[in-house]
Amino acid sequence: MTSGADNQLVVEANWLRELEAAPELENQIPRLLAEGNAPNGRRYLVTNPAPANGGTTAFTPAHAAFLGALGRVGWDVTNFEASPCFKYLESTLGTLHPYLAAPVRATLQAGLRHCRAHLEDWSGPFVVAHGDFAPWNIRLHGERLFVMDWEHGRAGANPLADAFNYFLISRAKSGSGLGPVLLASTLRRVETVAQQLYPEWKWRARVISALGLAYLIEAFLRHAVASRGLVRTDPVMAGYLRSIDQRSAWMSPHA
Repeated sequence: MTSGADNQLVVEANWLRELEAAPELENQIPRLLAEGNAPNGRRYLVTNPAPANGGTTAFTPAHAAFLGALGRVGWDVTNFEASPCFKYLESTLGTLHPYLAAPVRATLQAGLRHCRAHLEDWSGPFVVAHGDFAPWNIRLHGERLFVMDWEHGRAGANPLADAFNYFLISRAKSGSGLGPVLLASTLRRVETVAQQLYPEWKWRARVISALGLAYLIEAFLRHAVASRGLVRTDPVMAGYLRSIDQRSAWMSPHA
């Protein structure tokens, strides 16, 4: 634990306090039992323990039910360019300008323009998201999930980011690479999930792929902020940047 983790503990504590008021998430997130500063000034928090077992890599109906409930804790229905999601991407990319080489900045900026073009005629929900929805942060407890580690939680987030993260992050961390075939199949899986989570909206292939691209950009930027630039040996950063650059090979051009 480094001093940089203090802010993450504050963020996590804030989310645990806010989400404990959501009855749909009862017993599915840790309870915040205590928080404060240790004698050395470092932040701490205490929660109830997660279930000891119940790990799974499958995406089950319980996963979909959890994400659907989380998304409805609070959402902002708007178009992409007016959304907190877009504003975060744009401002974070600006903040990273001194730390990224010009070709990397150009790839990210072109990807963000591509998102805007694909989503210019679409409005939808921008929601509360976990931010690191991945098998290692989840236990399947009976027919419900228990979801830990809320330090990356965000409001006004990409409505499909948690689903994309679940399907892609393990593969990216392994260094196996994503590739157009895997990304195309992930788009189809996420389209099915989107229809379950938010049936009020029409989820066209063009919209799904643009939100997938937005997820890749956001995940790359989050890692770049933590490391103050691109670490080419980081398999997530390298793989996601490559996928953003090769987006024409997997994004849907269709309406």
